[in-house]
Amino acid sequence: MENRIKLLMVDDEAQICELMESHFTRRGYVVFSANSGKQAIDLTKANSPQIMLLDKRMPEMDGIQTLEAIRQFNQDLKVIMISADELDPETESKIKGLNVAGYLHKPVIITDLDILVEKVTL
Repeated sequence: MENRIKLLMVDDEAQICELMESHFTRRGYVVFSANSGKQAIDLTKANSPQIMLLDKRMPEMDGIQTLEAIRQFNQDLKVIMISADELDPETESKIKGLNVAGYLHKPVIITDLDILVEKVTL
């Protein structure tokens, strides 16, 4: 397990987390899921994942706020932000400043996600 890549899936919709967890586990990743920003921060501290798939729009603490908190203690985490929202210039500027490795629109095409995850693991 030590050599396997750890991936953290963060989405307030439990079904999406379950689907992604199943998908990436079958591909050999060690997968953790979080349904809130707070949970994502705690799991990142406890498990040091290499990749995070992060929903931008969540209640209480959105994806950007979550990533801002994580960047205070982890600069190396590769983050792919996922959202149904279009990427406006202000948001694009924010996520670039937070070193986001990629951005995908919902509904996510799983092959596009696989390609992006593979790209950030290289």
